[in-house]
Amino acid sequence: MGEYVFTQDGTGTSTSKAPEGYKQLSLIDWKVNSIPVAGLSAKIRYKRFFLQADVDIGLPYKCGVMEDYDWISSAGYQTHFSHHNNSVTDFYELSTSLGWLFTFLDNSLEVAPFVGFAWNNLAFLARDGYIQYASSANGTIEPWKPEIPKVYMQGKLVTYQQELYALDIGSNITFHGTDTLSFSLDFAVQPIFVLYAFDTHFAREQDFLDIVTFTAKIKTALTLLYNFTDSCGLALSLEGSFLPLSYGSSFTKLSSEPEFIPSGAEGGASHWFLGFNIGFRFNLFR
Repeated sequence: MGEYVFTQDGTGTSTSKAPEGYKQLSLIDWKVNSIPVAGLSAKIRYKRFFLQADVDIGLPYKCGVMEDYDWISSAGYQTHFSHHNNSVTDFYELSTSLGWLFTFLDNSLEVAPFVGFAWNNLAFLARDGYIQYASSANGTIEPWKPEIPKVYMQGKLVTYQQELYALDIGSNITFHGTDTLSFSLDFAVQPIFVLYAFDTHFAREQDFLDIVTFTAKIKTALTLLYNFTDSCGLALSLEGSFLPLSYGSSFTKLSSEPEFIPSGAEGGASHWFLGFNIGFRFNLFR
């Protein structure tokens, strides 16, 4: 999961990730190794019409590290680096959809396009670890070097949250190989109405807010379903989601202040996740 800041004042490093006319001032890389997630999916079907709801909730968990890079230099070199423990504090994914079922090949192949609404809320906390800040000489920050002494930190340092609201447009394709074994592929594009990326830096007592629009998230899943009976089965799924680097207006304020003001910078947000799920399917009404 990436958190970016881009500026037009000549400070930063030139990179293809920056919007035209901007340089990259900072990157916070929220590295996520694993998140334990519990979920529930429910589908109501009437003839060929169906209504479905999905909920995934992540458990608070130490999930990786956070690394922060700054290029506060008109010459484009790196000036700061920090490394901290990363924990997920909130992980919620909710979607509702309705669709229509098409069948082919004597009902062996099912295609179910759908449209719906999705809400995601992901939040992380960085704590402890160390910082390596280059020294300043005559008002100019010197280049960062790996041998700069590490200053170790304790406690909460930075929080980061991405919350998005989106359409959910996609399709499910299921092939029934035998009476007991089925394969399905889900693919969805989620055009995002708005994404809020909010972070707090406790040491600086400063908050930042990026508001991103006109972007989209992609989700896909490959599932193997084994039916023990007509009403009970085991599902093994490989799932992935991808939000490309997306830009938005950036705002800031002191943590003690009530309202944000424009920061004069451009914010950026991205993320991608890959997951493996084990689930059980129950047919309650037939």
